[in-house]
Amino acid sequence: MIADATTVAIGLSNAGPRQKENIRNLRRKLAAEEDLLRLKREEQADVETQIDNTARLMIANNCSM
Repeated sequence: MIADATTVAIGLSNAGPRQKENIRNLRRKLAAEEDLLRLKREEQADVETQIDNTARLMIANNCSM
């Protein structure tokens, strides 16, 4: 039983640092995913702007859509 209690105590003492590392890794992953999402939104906004500009040019040149 003593060995089991020691093993549990060691496991619990190591759980804190592992959890902190897991949290750090998850925060890094979240930040990277948020950056990717921001870039995708910017790309989408650029495409929508290009579509709007093309539509305006077509209307200005009396082109049918």
